[in-house]
Amino acid sequence: MRILVFGAGAVGSAIGGFLSAHHDVLLVGRGNHIDSIRRDGLGIRGILGESHHSPQACQSNNLAEHPFLESSPDWILITVKATDTAEAVRQLLKCLPDPPSSIWMHVQNGLGNYETIQEELRLTTPNPQSVRLLSAMTITGYEIAEPGFVDITVYGGPGKVGWLSAESRSTEAQAMTDMLAKTPLVFEYTEEMISFLWAKLLYNSCLNPLGALLRVPYGELRTEWTLSLMRDILKEAFALARFMDVPLFWSEPGEYYRHLVDKLIPATALHEPSMLADLNRGRRTEIQSMNGYIVRESEKVGLEAPVNQSLVRLIEASSEIHSTKNT
Repeated sequence: MRILVFGAGAVGSAIGGFLSAHHDVLLVGRGNHIDSIRRDGLGIRGILGESHHSPQACQSNNLAEHPFLESSPDWILITVKATDTAEAVRQLLKCLPDPPSSIWMHVQNGLGNYETIQEELRLTTPNPQSVRLLSAMTITGYEIAEPGFVDITVYGGPGKVGWLSAESRSTEAQAMTDMLAKTPLVFEYTEEMISFLWAKLLYNSCLNPLGALLRVPYGELRTEWTLSLMRDILKEAFALARFMDVPLFWSEPGEYYRHLVDKLIPATALHEPSMLADLNRGRRTEIQSMNGYIVRESEKVGLEAPVNQSLVRLIEASSEIHSTKNT
């Protein structure tokens, strides 16, 4: 298979790197990390062992001239930050010779990315319904330790691959799961994709902003005050999910809270939030696709989400301050 991974940061590099052992993979990204992969290959280290891979690599601003796109890829994996989703799709559609012939899959944090991709396809592609778009999620920890190397630091359970639209379900999601099964990564096919995406939304909304604001890994968030905030975050999220008829795996917020504290936080205790890395580097965070999603969708249906709103404001203020310091 010919696979294009757009957004080759830590997650995209690891997934694309492992897939390149059996497939022709092009990693598309930015900066020294991509230059290092082009020159010396990609090293993957950590809890899944050490391995070296030789995918093709390309700076995103040079994609249109890359010979990989002389014909359409079989697969396009979108692994950019949620803040870059719309621009990534627009850039891809300008470069691809025949977009509808590829199968698309996005692996991203938060909710709303699927809808953003669909909207960009609708605006740009003559027949957007012909584009098959899968969703995936992972709660494994990936970090770029140095240019050309990805460290896999924690494992919070198997990733998932599936369809958000029941009408578009076909065999491709299982095919991608089978390809990933030949790598050290653990992914499973699911017909409950929306439930798993919401599960990760709950996890991220509780841990990512609090870890970023307090500048600590997840394991240090088990204090009286932070746990109280998590319970409030979850109450607002569950109220929205009930209104939207989202089929969550937990019947009430207390049940998920116990799952989070007893299982998820211990499994990822050493992981530092990606949002903290974004703040440190003066980059936009993904808060709007996490807690911001809860706030926006709650407002649309007449619900209130003041705790999530406060976290959004604090992260956005912190992001502005750090961005100023890095300019």
